[in-house]
This record gives sequence, C-alpha cells and structure tokens, in this order.
Amino acid sequence: MFSAQGTAPAMLSHAGFYLRGAFVGLALPAAGPWVSWIGWIATAAFGVSYFARTPKALRIVQACAALLWIAYGFIIHAMPVVVANAIVAGAAVYSSFAPPKAAASQPPPQF
Repeated sequence: MFSAQGTAPAMLSHAGFYLRGAFVGLALPAAGPWVSWIGWIATAAFGVSYFARTPKALRIVQACAALLWIAYGFIIHAMPVVVANAIVAGAAVYSSFAPPKAAASQPPPQF
C-alpha cells in the first residue's frame, strides 16, 4: 500500500487527519470528478431542505446534507468544512429528536 519511502502511491488520495504523528483515515481512489459531485449533491440537499413541510424534516435533510459535506471535507483535506458541518449535523440531529420544551405557564408581563 505504501512505497519504501513511506509515501502513498499516486493513485490514492488520503482522507483523514494526523493524531500524534500517525495518519488516521481512509485511502481513497485518486480525486476525480466524483469528488466534486459529493459537494454538489450536498449543496443540492441543503437547498432542497428548505422545501420541507415540517421543521423536523428540514433538520433531518440538513443533517444528511451536512454528513455529505463532512465526507467531502475529509476527501479534500479541509478540516474547517468537517468541523463546521459536524456542528450543523449534531445540532440538527439533537433538535430533531430532543423532547419539546414545556410551554411557559405564565403570560409575559404587561407594561
């Protein structure tokens, strides 16, 4: 998988990160047009999410789109894309399945 010099063959792209000097991630086929398609599909999914009929459906579609963006970020070695969309996906999933907040029992004060 690796040559004697410790470098990856030209036909592989690595998606991941370094942890204590060791690479943690995936060896993927060399970046090609399929990489751009992941980004475009993620973009389309975010756009389509705004046509969802319920807030929960919107958040679920956005969470799925964020997962695509995370994959895209790993492939292109863009950790800001990964982290930002991990936050979005986490918030979307949490808010989709969190119990509803109790309604306020008192009306707001009148001035």
